[in-house]
Amino acid sequence: MNEAAAALSQVPSSASTWAWRVVRGGLIGMAAHGLLALGLLGAGASVWPGWLPACVLAGIVAAPVRDTVVDPRGAPRGLVIAVVIVLAAVLVALAFGALATPARHWDGFVAWEMRARVLTEAPTLLQPYFTDHAVFAQSRDYPLVQPLWQASLAHLLGSGGRALFPSLWAALLATLGLALRRGGWPGRTCWLAVAGLGLMPMLVTPTSGAVDSGYGETAILLALTAAGAGLVLRDGLLLGAACTLAVVLKPEGTIYALVVTAAAWWSGERRLVAGAALGSTLALAVWLPVRTFLAVGPAAAASVAWTPRLAALTAVTPLLVWVRPSVGRRPTIWLLAGAAAVVLATAAALGSDEGALGGYLHNLRVLPGRLARVPALLAALCQQALALQRFGLLWPLLALAPFAAGPRATRPRGLGTLLALGLAVVCASMLLSPEEDFDHHVRSSLDRLLLQWTGPSVLLIATWLGQHAAQTHATQPAPSQA
Repeated sequence: MNEAAAALSQVPSSASTWAWRVVRGGLIGMAAHGLLALGLLGAGASVWPGWLPACVLAGIVAAPVRDTVVDPRGAPRGLVIAVVIVLAAVLVALAFGALATPARHWDGFVAWEMRARVLTEAPTLLQPYFTDHAVFAQSRDYPLVQPLWQASLAHLLGSGGRALFPSLWAALLATLGLALRRGGWPGRTCWLAVAGLGLMPMLVTPTSGAVDSGYGETAILLALTAAGAGLVLRDGLLLGAACTLAVVLKPEGTIYALVVTAAAWWSGERRLVAGAALGSTLALAVWLPVRTFLAVGPAAAASVAWTPRLAALTAVTPLLVWVRPSVGRRPTIWLLAGAAAVVLATAAALGSDEGALGGYLHNLRVLPGRLARVPALLAALCQQALALQRFGLLWPLLALAPFAAGPRATRPRGLGTLLALGLAVVCASMLLSPEEDFDHHVRSSLDRLLLQWTGPSVLLIATWLGQHAAQTHATQPAPSQA
């Protein structure tokens, strides 16, 4: 047992590199599959189930990573053994819950699961469920990539499509832990971060939005965690894949991709801006026409002039890449200008669309009248922050971690901006929702939207506390480690 723990906690640099290559390449391949699948659907073609493993394998092969020297401080054997045993037990429970039952909650059953079943029967848009608006289809304009993944696995595994959900959970934890390890943090910090996110109560208990509920929260959480990892590791390609995945996974993912792009732009590094902006633009270019098809039907969609809309969106990309704030001088006006540019470009691309996202954008005009809801929203946020049965100690730790790191700690470039903008978007969505019953909307949606940002939050906490650990043990000899 001790030898197994040693192998797990003290990963050689080459093994860590190969593991990261699989995880990073897999994410890039998943993003490529999303682009390919939506392109085929938009062209009226079918999506061959084998494209999913083919794209993932191509991403692993074609996106090599450089070897790196990991922190020599591993994790204690006891910690590694305990985390592995607990997470393995949780994975078994999640797999059983996913495979033994269908989606158990409203959106999971009537939206996500239903579309996965329809696409399992025929992976094309040319069928009544999508073309005939007399057929009831809840959340008609939701992205189709997660249902396509589930349908593809159902074909490949023989009715085992819901194995997707525990697989996404495992990929989420691998992304978090390996990104921190390659970022230079000691093994103890990485294992604790993985345990903290993997055991998040709201993620692993049978609630709406949990891993096996059938919702899209785990997938979008994986995309946002990959975006945070891209910022931590200064990896423009991974950042672009994360933005692509965000757009093609959930309606709010379009706004999240723009938030990631803004955080990359704020960091001042051209390769990060280029990756995020190009990933977002490519995803929107293939998704928005399909979204219009789903929302208004084939006849109305054929009359939409997409060329000027996509041109307006695409024009922002070189602007963000070449006109960016200096790393040393970044006044707030730069961030406001960049945010205004991407919001206006997106609004121009969406036009008069009446889908789920369009309803929020249209309510910008009534925002002043809804500011009276801010006190109730703040009270709800405080309640969620202290909801141990949902998020554990995540949010108190996020508030206290910068103080624990001390005044000499290095500020994580881009990651804090990403999380601040993301939480601001969550708050704004509460105020801009088309739902008239504000209390009901907060009760049903706020915790799920906050769950989507727990990955970047854990990354930021680990970044701060990892620096504190490094300062504390800088002059101490290394203890007996695995």
